[in-house]
Amino acid sequence: MLQVTAVLAQIGSHVRRGSNRIVYCPYLYILRAQSRRITLVHKKRRVERQKFGEIRKREIKMRIKSFLPVFVGIAFAALPALADQYSFTLDHCSGGCGTAPFGTVDVTQDGTNTVKLVVTLTSGDKFVNTGFPGSFAFNISGDPNIGISNLTAGWSLLSATAGDLHFDGFGNLDYALTCDTCGSGGSNPFAGPISFDITATGLTPASFAELSRLPPGSEQTYFVADIIGANGKTGPVGATLSQTAVPEPGSISLFAAGALLLLFIGLRRNRNAATEQA
Repeated sequence: MLQVTAVLAQIGSHVRRGSNRIVYCPYLYILRAQSRRITLVHKKRRVERQKFGEIRKREIKMRIKSFLPVFVGIAFAALPALADQYSFTLDHCSGGCGTAPFGTVDVTQDGTNTVKLVVTLTSGDKFVNTGFPGSFAFNISGDPNIGISNLTAGWSLLSATAGDLHFDGFGNLDYALTCDTCGSGGSNPFAGPISFDITATGLTPASFAELSRLPPGSEQTYFVADIIGANGKTGPVGATLSQTAVPEPGSISLFAAGALLLLFIGLRRNRNAATEQA
């Protein structure tokens, strides 16, 4: 702008006015040349800004594409695991083992075809071996051949194939774990907890939601534990379903809304940064 002003000043000092006309002045060519150069510079800058903007848009799109799968993975990882909890509330001990609940069974998905079980007894109650097929028993729908791993020391799987294992009052169940360190009757009880992984084709926590078979027995249950209560009484106690921690549709919708919000914020920030640099 200062250069243009200086040129105009020079023109003003050299222009001669005749009768209603301006006499030819060479400085007009200088002014026109300056104007053309300024116009070309501005045009070049506009082209550069357009190219920069297009490059930034491509970068933003690439970042979004690379960021979205990561975010979706994090969002779904934050969802509650597919888990069920059962509570030992059914008492078939001789004379009663005390006040229920006597403990819990947590059943959680632990990878494809693998489910983790954690059996925890209430303080004062312990696992024993009073003559049943095992000290802990369970069912799996479809009666598959199973594999077991990460089993608490001092315990073993009775059989990898389903059977008809009878527990007084509760009928028959498929599989059982034996307490190898427990003595006979109520001697040398095991306080627990016990934990282990079961593997079978298509196995999920829902696979364990199968009741015992009657007759014989009078009351169906999902799990059985042979225990000695805090009162010294022994016998089997059964578990009922107390909680299903499967993500609800509302929770999934909330995570999806959060994903979209963070994606929108990231896009806005990138656009603002591109505008400022342009």
